[in-house]
Amino acid sequence: MNRVIGRRTGWLLVFFLTMLSARAERFTPAVMDTGITCLMLNSVAVVYEASGKIAISPDSVLRMPDSLFAAAASKAFLFGLTETPRWLRFQVVNPTADARRLLLEIANPNLRHVEVYQYWGDLLIQSDTSGIDFPFERRPVPTHNFLFPMHLKAGDTLTCLVYVAPSYQPANFDLYLWQRHHRVTVQATRESLVLGGFFVIHLAFWALLVAVAASFRLREMAYYAAYVLLGALFVFSDVGLGYRFLWGEWPYWQKVFSFIAICLYTIFGTQFIRLYFNTRKRFPVFEQIFFYAIAVCCTLLIFTLFIPVLPLRFVHILSILMYIVFLVCSAAFVALFIYTLSRKSKLWSVWLLLGFSLHGAGIVVTVLQYMRLLPQHSLAGGLYEAGFPLTFHTQILMMAGMTLEIPVVLYTAFARFKYVVRQNQTQAAKLAELRHNSMNDLLLGIESERRRLSQDLHDGLGVSLAAMKMKANLMEMRAEGDEKKAWRELMTDLETTYEELRRISHNLPPKSLFRAGMHSALEEVLQRTRTLRPELSINYYNNLPLKRLSQQAEINLFRITLELINNALKHAEASQLSVQWLAHEKEIVLIVEDNGKGFQSGKTAGEGIGLANVRNRVTVLGGQMNTDSQPGHGATIVVRVSNEAVFRNEV
Repeated sequence: MNRVIGRRTGWLLVFFLTMLSARAERFTPAVMDTGITCLMLNSVAVVYEASGKIAISPDSVLRMPDSLFAAAASKAFLFGLTETPRWLRFQVVNPTADARRLLLEIANPNLRHVEVYQYWGDLLIQSDTSGIDFPFERRPVPTHNFLFPMHLKAGDTLTCLVYVAPSYQPANFDLYLWQRHHRVTVQATRESLVLGGFFVIHLAFWALLVAVAASFRLREMAYYAAYVLLGALFVFSDVGLGYRFLWGEWPYWQKVFSFIAICLYTIFGTQFIRLYFNTRKRFPVFEQIFFYAIAVCCTLLIFTLFIPVLPLRFVHILSILMYIVFLVCSAAFVALFIYTLSRKSKLWSVWLLLGFSLHGAGIVVTVLQYMRLLPQHSLAGGLYEAGFPLTFHTQILMMAGMTLEIPVVLYTAFARFKYVVRQNQTQAAKLAELRHNSMNDLLLGIESERRRLSQDLHDGLGVSLAAMKMKANLMEMRAEGDEKKAWRELMTDLETTYEELRRISHNLPPKSLFRAGMHSALEEVLQRTRTLRPELSINYYNNLPLKRLSQQAEINLFRITLELINNALKHAEASQLSVQWLAHEKEIVLIVEDNGKGFQSGKTAGEGIGLANVRNRVTVLGGQMNTDSQPGHGATIVVRVSNEAVFRNEV
């Protein structure tokens, strides 16, 4: 009998010790020893999920048996979209001989209602309430996350209870215990630098994107600039900076702004992808997916404005729809990138896929955690283990991806833009060449028609006039008195008409241009001009190489020179005229000078037909024309044409 009792007692002792060891392993208190500045309490605090609608007092929670509490299901508190409140319970021990001033931090600034109770034994020594249901000024410690002060005397042990009410957004967070001075100095500075760098980079890239979009009128870059700005604004709100610095007195905006930013963020990002890949024409299947995604986001955007007055369950349904749209768009983006790898834009797609991958992975991980489909494995825990804790609610992986994505997209956008510019330049060059050839053909056609007209005038009308002149001469010889005088006058008119016809015939064009070249043709024109205008002193100089000009250049240069000479004869009223053709290095230069009345140079819009024709011919030859003139001081016109444009190619 005693042996049986002893055996039972032994089993009970083993069971009791096992339970104690299990309890000790499960509910280990947080020990703030000397030298410890931060403890992550995710594995220390235990959770009680309240059931029913009856409110439970903190004293009741304090006295609840440990069996009603459970450890966190993952490395962080992952409650998701829930309508059930939770209680967290943990103990903090100060084994040192000095008092410790601590801060308890809940790293999610979007929780609606949070209460923290501190007990010394059964005695409540402090309670605090916070959340986005209250103005920012009511927070115990004015910072972006929820911080609650704690004071432990030497050797004290405090039991802490944290009440987390259901929220509009997923109630996921990390729990930290800080040495107060370290949190408000070193850690605050570290996080300010990280966030400051993040926002400075985003704003700098955003300004660059706006400048690029405005300068080159790229619609897709304008949408991407809006996408980048909205991403930065979402992070600004999601980490609690908006509530801290902008709308601390209006809790409404903290409740709705993140939802609004997410909807607009999705809309503009999807629109950027649509325009960048031209899905409307190239990928109609993806176009339909993106169109419906944007339509759903626009609808959700209307409902988000009324989130504070909507039932909590309905708000959670809206959130789930938003998450589904996120996942669908992310999957469509990846599928589109992979699909385009086999096309000409392969390199761009690879870079875009690389740029969006980290950002997209952060979004997908966050969404899956929000929907409680993925355990909470964030970079925050890894950074804490590495001794560099960051208490941002936004996924650090997502923030890193957003930062990496911008330069990658900028690079691909510039590469694509350069490609488009090269294509446009190639097309413009082809169009310019086509226009140049068309102008050449037109000018050659005009010259050919002039030659035909000159031949017709000379062989047809010239012969007829000569015959008429001979008949009139015969009639004059037979006539007497007044009749003889009338025939003499008719002879004079016929002689004048014949000479005018010869002048026109020689200018359309002179035969010497095609027989002996431009130099001889100009000599003939100038000699005829000296005969008609003996009072005008004309100087002509030509040192062009002996090799012949191309037919096209010969015609154009002759017409340019002839037009400038005629322009001086008609309008300049000059007594001296100088015409020079000079060979200078790799170009030839025409200089036409006169000492006439001049004109106001630099006003091409008011030029006559003559100078306009000259400019057109100079443009056809790829040259430049400059005028230097002032009223009363004569005029100098300089035409420069490269050798390649005028001389025949020699083999």
